[in-house]
Order: sequence, then structure tokens, then C-alpha cells
Amino acid sequence: MGSVSLLRAATVDAKTFDPKSQRKNGVETPCRVIRLQAALEAENIRLRQLVVELLLDTSSLREAVNHAGPR
Repeated sequence: MGSVSLLRAATVDAKTFDPKSQRKNGVETPCRVIRLQAALEAENIRLRQLVVELLLDTSSLREAVNHAGPR
């Protein structure tokens, strides 16, 4: 808690973020949206690969159980 206790409400200024700074010639730049979208797409691919691996593992386990037969 030592590092957290160093934070004070007075050190955070809500006015430091200027949404107008995100605009160029009156048009918002979509750079943050693109980064978020790319991160979500990469995570989606990773999760899909994990699902395929789990399906293969499940199939292998079911096959092993079927070959072992009842005890």
C-alpha cells in the first residue's frame, strides 16, 4: 500500500486530457480505435486457437476412455 498512499487527488487533474488534441483539422483521428480493434482481433484469434486445442484434447480423452472400456 506504500505506493498507493503516495497518490493524492490533487495530483490528478481532469483537465489534463483535451479531447480537442485528438482532432486534426477538425477530424478525429481513429488511432485509438484501430489499436483496440487490433488487440481484440489478436485476442479473438488466440482464443479460437485455444478452443480448437481443447476440442482436440477432449476428443482424444473421449477416445481413450472408450478404448479403456468399463472397469
